[in-house]
Amino acid sequence: RDSLAWMGFDCDSASWSRKSGSRNLAFLNDLGPSYSFLEMIPLSENEVEVRGFHLDSDGDISLELASSLLSADERERAQAFRFPVHQDRYIRGRGMVRHCLAEHLQQDPKNLVFELEDRGKPFLKNNELYFNLSHSEEKAALAISRLPSLGIDIEQFDREVDIPAL
Repeated sequence: RDSLAWMGFDCDSASWSRKSGSRNLAFLNDLGPSYSFLEMIPLSENEVEVRGFHLDSDGDISLELASSLLSADERERAQAFRFPVHQDRYIRGRGMVRHCLAEHLQQDPKNLVFELEDRGKPFLKNNELYFNLSHSEEKAALAISRLPSLGIDIEQFDREVDIPAL
């Protein structure tokens, strides 16, 4: 049985590592307007790729670039958020989803068509690639796979715990 691929991300150092079977690739997160993220390794049927990124700065994807990738419906939804910080986070999150999926599919991110499941979870129409996006405050994680049941969750941990008192 093939091993499941994994990718780890450290948001503070912006370093990535990826291992699958005998492949081992280390690289830096360098997503910018040039789209020069990395040389894409096609996902096998049992691999899951996880990418972490920031939603509050242009370091991972610029707001301008992310906004340019969105559909009219996505831009309308972004405008429905009351606070600009939430609008910007939505735009960067959806822009990154489009960018990363388009890399794997070798398509223009603007041409990706999404539909919603009964519970409102988006999926790619007419495609065998699945994804799940999770975000908490300014950080986000995106999982991409050919596995249909895919989920990821991150949470901001911001409370202090008195370890000795435990």
